[in-house]
Amino acid sequence: MSTQYIFTMYKLSRVHPPDKRVLEDISLSFLPGAKIGVLGPNGSGKSTLLNAVAGLIPASRGQILLDGEVVDDAATGKFLEAAERPVGFVFQNYRLFPHMSVLDNVAFSPRARGISRHEARATASRWLDRLGLTPFADRRPADLSGGQAQRVALARALAGDPALLLLDEPLSALDARTRLDVQAELSRHLSDFGGPCLLVTHDPLEALVLANRLLVLEEGSIVQEGAPAEVARRPATEYVAKLVGLNLYAGEVDGSKVKLRGGGAFVVPDHGQHGDVLVALRPSAVVVSIEQPHTSARNTWPATIVGLTLLTDRIRIDLDGEPSALVDVTPSAVSELELTSGRNVWLTAKATELEVYGGDSSVGTGGPSSPIRR
Repeated sequence: MSTQYIFTMYKLSRVHPPDKRVLEDISLSFLPGAKIGVLGPNGSGKSTLLNAVAGLIPASRGQILLDGEVVDDAATGKFLEAAERPVGFVFQNYRLFPHMSVLDNVAFSPRARGISRHEARATASRWLDRLGLTPFADRRPADLSGGQAQRVALARALAGDPALLLLDEPLSALDARTRLDVQAELSRHLSDFGGPCLLVTHDPLEALVLANRLLVLEEGSIVQEGAPAEVARRPATEYVAKLVGLNLYAGEVDGSKVKLRGGGAFVVPDHGQHGDVLVALRPSAVVVSIEQPHTSARNTWPATIVGLTLLTDRIRIDLDGEPSALVDVTPSAVSELELTSGRNVWLTAKATELEVYGGDSSVGTGGPSSPIRR
């Protein structure tokens, strides 16, 4: 399959319920095999995007094309209903039909495409076998575990032979232990799916595991998209920085010096850059000292501890200074240095640990002046 799937949407309206986010100037284009992780805070427009592509809501401006065919065009009034679109949808709560058996739930998708009941059930049986669900064919959804229900929902979406797969928080209804097992299983199934896939999630790790490209929405607009490693290394907004656990600062660079918008400055490797930039700094790359250090590190500044949070095997320290920072240390370091809230300390970061990159309009108005506080 070589056809390119194109999504071009401008300002979606008539969204129900009425408090859903309106999308502004959304334009997407990608090839079959692309697994797009869609991230964003609540109300950013993630579900609106999926619903528009699926045909559950119309666009008030622009158009949507699937496999070269216009399925929604506000200018001409053309609108292909959801049942007529070659799209498979796995909903957040799965939406399995409680009165139907597992077999008939999966057969519903090809039946909706106009296939005979006998052929639809045969197709459903093949998908149940493929996803290891054959022993549950006669059960009702209420008799399934969370992981089993998720697989049934995926089987139903795939049984209709979709050209495009949409998944809206497909693992959110699962407990933490089941989620890890189903996540690995879902990753295998998605890798076998030949078409493109849009995956909405709030979990950055889930997106990194399941997607080969990330799309970040904020307030109805795309603020960043790219390969997962690039997005994680160079976040464009405070929200993205928080997702990937980085300190993010906005400032103005002149050679080797960055004057930060929120106060303070950094010395960075001189790559001849000038103008507005973003600076990303890993919490684990900052060293905390109780006395002013005398090292070769180019960046040293005082700060005051305002909070400490246990994060599994490390302690995250929230520090107020110019600039403020989040720093990760070991529990033993907290004990040995007697790090407590209100204590004054010194922070040190090597110039080579600072990631400096363009910070124009992708940050929005004003941009970040201090790191995100968890």
